[in-house]
Amino acid sequence: MSKLLFTRDELMTDHNFASGHVVEGQVLHGGFSSDGDYLPPRSEIRGVAIANWADAPGRGAVPLEALLTLAVAATLVILIRPAFRRR
Repeated sequence: MSKLLFTRDELMTDHNFASGHVVEGQVLHGGFSSDGDYLPPRSEIRGVAIANWADAPGRGAVPLEALLTLAVAATLVILIRPAFRRR
């Protein structure tokens, strides 16, 4: 059976980008592989996790722990982001 439970750290893991995603000096999310393919941020393990969850018995059943981890991460982004806004 495929792995269905992942830690927060695993779900937040970035790829080892060959280069960052920079446009006109502005650093954007994600980066690029050595082949030049765009890689979304924090998607190295997340893609595997989503595929495993989709193939799990009960198809598309996401473990509660994973939902809570993603919900907490999203909440932190919403709460912390205004503190870093340019003024």
